[in-house]
Amino acid sequence: MVLVTSLYGRRAGGAVVVVGVLFLLVLTFALGMGWFLPDLDAARYQTSVSAWLSTAVAVALFGGAIVAGLDHIHRSLDLANRDLVSQVAERRWAEAALREQQETVRALVETSKDWIWAIDRQGRHTYSNPAVERILGYRPEELVGRASADLLHEDDRRAVAAAMPGWIARKEGWNNLSLRWRHRDGTWRTLESNAVPILDASGDLAGFRGVDRDVTERRQLEERLRQGEKMRAIGTL
Repeated sequence: MVLVTSLYGRRAGGAVVVVGVLFLLVLTFALGMGWFLPDLDAARYQTSVSAWLSTAVAVALFGGAIVAGLDHIHRSLDLANRDLVSQVAERRWAEAALREQQETVRALVETSKDWIWAIDRQGRHTYSNPAVERILGYRPEELVGRASADLLHEDDRRAVAAAMPGWIARKEGWNNLSLRWRHRDGTWRTLESNAVPILDASGDLAGFRGVDRDVTERRQLEERLRQGEKMRAIGTL
C-alpha cells in the first residue's frame, strides 16, 4: 500500500489497491474452482496458476495506473478550470474598473470650465474640450487640426516660438504662462496656461497637453487697481 501510494498518490493509490484487490479476489476464486485449464495435471496447473496470478497482478497494477491517471487528469482539469474562471473574473473586474475610471475622467474633462487641450509637436490642436467655446467662441471641432499660433497675440506668438525648442529638447511643459488669445468676436482673452509633455511608447516627445484658465477679468481688475493707485499718486503731488 505504501509503495502504491508513493507511486500514484494517496487518492489514486487507494483506487489502485481497490481495483487490484477486487481483480485478484475474482481471479483467485476462479482459479481455485478450476475454471481455467481444467484438463491439466496438478503440477502444470500450479505453474499455470502462478503465471495467471503474475499476469493478474500486472493487469491490476496497470488498471490501477489507468484509474490514477484519469484521476490526475480530472484534478488537473478542475484546477485549470478554477484558475481560468478566476482569471476571467479578475479581467472583467479590471476592465470594468478601467471603464469607470475613463468615464469619470471624460466627465471631468467635458464639464470643466477650464480649457483642456492637446497639441502635437507642430503645435496643431489634436483635442479641445467644450469649454473653449465659452472662453474663445470656437467649437472644439473648429480648432482640431488648426495651429494654435493662429489665435495667439503676435507678441506672445514670438515668445512661444522662442521657448518651444527648449521645451521640446528638455521634454518638459510650462507653468502659469500668460498668453493672449483672440476671441471669435475679435477681442482678446488672457489665459493662464499650464502644460505637460506627451511621450510616445519610445519615450519621444509627441506633443503637449494642458489646461488654460481664463484670467481676463482678473487681469482687467488688476490693471484698474494699478491705474487707480497711479492716479492717487499723481493727486498727492
